Amino acid sequence: MPRGQAAHTLHNRMVSSTPHREAARLTPRLTPRLTAAWLLALASLLPHAAQAQASRPVSPAAAQALAETVALLGRGDAAAALARAERGLESAPGDVALRFQAALALMDLGRNAEALAAFRALNEEHPELADPLNNLALLQARAGQLDEALLSLRGALRNDPTHRTARVNLGRLHLALAQRALEDAAALGPADAALLRLLEGVRRLSAPAR
Repeated sequence: MPRGQAAHTLHNRMVSSTPHREAARLTPRLTPRLTAAWLLALASLLPHAAQAQASRPVSPAAAQALAETVALLGRGDAAAALARAERGLESAPGDVALRFQAALALMDLGRNAEALAAFRALNEEHPELADPLNNLALLQARAGQLDEALLSLRGALRNDPTHRTARVNLGRLHLALAQRALEDAAALGPADAALLRLLEGVRRLSAPAR
């Protein structure tokens, strides 16, 4: 298996970040062309973001924009969701939850570079939040940047040790890193039977569920 296969397998099993539906935290939200990805992407901002905004009032218009954006994403209309979030942000440019939803819509549209920049900006402005870091890890894994994804997930878990999705993603990422290390070892020379059995076992664990 080529060296990049570990990253390709990994991003099919990672999950992105959500405040309203716990079940959605375990549901992959991936574009069709990324069917091999396995990091979990949470679908909307978790309560940590709501806490970050609690010190300032949320306008009725921003709350309405957020509700409509979440509904559009739930129906799979990422383009309309992004447009609605952007309209809402015109009157509430600092709204964390709306910015997060806009970044999710960019992910669903496959505009990964823009989504990465949006999640990175959220992380820089609100470093206490775990969810932007979890979604940064997903995007980094999609790009084959496994070491960077590892740092992002560790940061998410420093912020919230109980963040289940980030912890699941960390385990999956470690499997991908183990596969990469074993493939590198096998490429250095004739592989013994023990190494090949170990590599095959890691590949089976990393394979997407059928």
